[in-house]
Amino acid sequence: MRCIVILSVLFCAMPLAAYPLNLETDTMVTDSTDTLDVLYNNGVEACNAGDYSGAVGFWSQAAEGGHAEAQYDYALSLFNGTGVEQNFSEAFAWFMKAAEQKHVEAQFCVGYCYENGLGVELSFDEAEKWYTMAAGEGYADAQLSLGIIHYNGVMGEPDFALAAEWLKRAAEQGNPEAMCRLGVCYENGHGVEKDEYKAAVWYKKGAE
Repeated sequence: MRCIVILSVLFCAMPLAAYPLNLETDTMVTDSTDTLDVLYNNGVEACNAGDYSGAVGFWSQAAEGGHAEAQYDYALSLFNGTGVEQNFSEAFAWFMKAAEQKHVEAQFCVGYCYENGLGVELSFDEAEKWYTMAAGEGYADAQLSLGIIHYNGVMGEPDFALAAEWLKRAAEQGNPEAMCRLGVCYENGHGVEKDEYKAAVWYKKGAE
C-alpha cells in the first residue's frame, strides 16, 4: 500500500476566522493564497516536530480553502488515523478533492480506495481509471497496481501483455515488487516472450 503517513501539526488554538501566524517569521499573513500556504507549511513543521494532532489542525483549514497538498496530507491523516480518528470515508472524500486538482499521489490513493472498498464502494473499473491517471504521470506505484490488476484479471480475463507493459514501466523506475513480478512474466511467457535469462535478471534486481 502506498498510502503511508506523513502527517502532523502544532495544535492550532486560534479561531478559524483569525489569520495564521507564519512560524518562521512570527508575522500574520492576510493574503488568501499566502494564508493557505502558511497553514500548510505550519502543518509540515508541526508534523516534523511530532505534533500530529496539531498538523491536522493546520492542514484541515488549508484543505477547506482548496489547497491540494493539504487536502492530500489531511486525507492521509484520516486514512491512517494519525493525529485524528481514522475515517476511511472522510479520507476518500479528501483524496478525491486533491485528485480532482491533478494531485498524482491522491489519484493513486483514490484508485487504492476503490480497489479495496475503503471509504467507497469497491469498483475495479474506477480503480483502473484513477490508477491510469497517476500511472500516466509516471507514478510507479500506480503502474505496479495496474500491472497486478491486469495480470490477475480482476475485471474479467487476464491481460498479460498489458500487465507486463505496466510492470516494466514500474520496474524501470526501480520498483522492487514490479521487478519481481516482471520476472514472473518472463519466466512463464506471460505477456512477453519466455526468457529465463531476463527473468533471472529481474528477479536479481528486485531482490537487491
